[in-house]
Amino acid sequence: MPKLTQSEFLNYAFKEAVHREELQGVYYTHLAKTIADTRLKIIFQDFARTNCEHLEQLKLEMNNLNIKNS
Repeated sequence: MPKLTQSEFLNYAFKEAVHREELQGVYYTHLAKTIADTRLKIIFQDFARTNCEHLEQLKLEMNNLNIKNS
């Protein structure tokens, strides 16, 4: 089995990280909208906001490394 190059590995790792962050963002947003407890709602809204920041950081770094997010 052929080994991945560093570029291929980075490509896969960043795309997988973006995919997982997107799934987490959907989950946190759903929880923030559906939960009744105000304290928990605020916590999940904060998680969703932080998740958006993570996504932006990942996409910026992907752009710096010339990795296309497709």
